[in-house]
Amino acid sequence: MRQGQHGEGKSFSPTDLVAGTALGTCMLTIMGIRQQDEPGSHGTTVKVVKEMVTAPVRRIANADVNSPFPVKTTEEQQTKLRNAP
Repeated sequence: MRQGQHGEGKSFSPTDLVAGTALGTCMLTIMGIRQQDEPGSHGTTVKVVKEMVTAPVRRIANADVNSPFPVKTTEEQQTKLRNAP
């Protein structure tokens, strides 16, 4: 990492990778397992937005993980996804 980037948002940070990669991938994996035998369940995406705080230490305060249901999912499929362990 080059000097001067510390928290300036000029490149990916370790917290970006935690929020986007770990949380987003975990959610999509659970959804994929739950939907593997369901027709029309392909095409899911995920969006992760993280919020940082600086006090008392710099850390992730909140991560909002949102994934719209694929267009062809039924109400029953959506309920199964919402309740997936």
